[in-house]
Amino acid sequence: KGLRAYFSLKRMVDTKCLTVVSLFRLFDSLILPILTYGCQIWLLETNFFKSVRQSGLKSDPRKLITKLSSDPLENTHIKFLKWTLGLTSKATNLVCWGDTGRFPLAIKASNQILSYVKRIETLSTSENETLAGNAFIEQRRLCLAWYSSVIELKVALNMPNTVNPEEGRATLENQFRFIWKSSIPHYSKLKFYSMVKSKLEFEDYLTIELFSRRKQLSKLRASNHSLNCETGRYHSKPREGSAETPTSQPTTWRKCCKICSDPPCEGLSLLPFFDPIIEDEQHFLVSCPAYHTQRLTLEEDVKSALLSWEPSRLARLFQKDYMTCFADYIFKLMNVR
Repeated sequence: KGLRAYFSLKRMVDTKCLTVVSLFRLFDSLILPILTYGCQIWLLETNFFKSVRQSGLKSDPRKLITKLSSDPLENTHIKFLKWTLGLTSKATNLVCWGDTGRFPLAIKASNQILSYVKRIETLSTSENETLAGNAFIEQRRLCLAWYSSVIELKVALNMPNTVNPEEGRATLENQFRFIWKSSIPHYSKLKFYSMVKSKLEFEDYLTIELFSRRKQLSKLRASNHSLNCETGRYHSKPREGSAETPTSQPTTWRKCCKICSDPPCEGLSLLPFFDPIIEDEQHFLVSCPAYHTQRLTLEEDVKSALLSWEPSRLARLFQKDYMTCFADYIFKLMNVR
């Protein structure tokens, strides 16, 4: 039902006409209540919370991220975030959480579980007998699945029995920040992203009104663009019964800049001393001669930051002072390409 609500919203709303914040409000108002309906009972059985209960948050960050992404609950959330940012399905989920500053829905809804536990614990100690209170007493006495899951979660996160719901959610959020940051170096396609991003928080560039400009910045950060360093990593196989032939080019050659590498050099890519000119973000933005004209009109501060290729200066290009100019520059370069 949540996925159906998302596609319904997608049909009615044009991302070009609404701000990112407005889209988030629509999701939280129209889709989130459907996705989390009755989550106080079933949320602890999702893949993410099962992993947390079994091994805490100290296990391999990549495994936890994979478990989290495989949950139908979070899968819908990720689809929405990628649609909002203008990314394709191949974009890494870490970018979606990192740039929007949004936490996974399992963590967002965790305070509902803790509030529910606190409420029925109060009912079980009340002088007036209630059905919910008696049911909780039986859960605790027989140590049934739901009650056992709550206890395991508290133990895994070192939470006291009388934990405040908001404090419990804050604990999960802090732990997820650590997992998110620890996972980024494990993804080779996030090399540029790791240079410009250090905290899980809402990015200034998402306030740019023009969706076409905002989208280009999102794609560049996530390496979800059409540069050869990204498209060259995928070795497409022809469909069964198709007349297409599989690509026989080595991966290195497929990642080369076709403007700066002559076709006769293709055979050299098989040699061990071959030093290719890869069409990556730095080559595309700074040195490829095909875009020399566009660089001449670039602001000096932006040009200086690109030439330095220092992480701190590159990160500033996505902030309020330079983000519009930088977005226009990337848009022009992609049009020329």
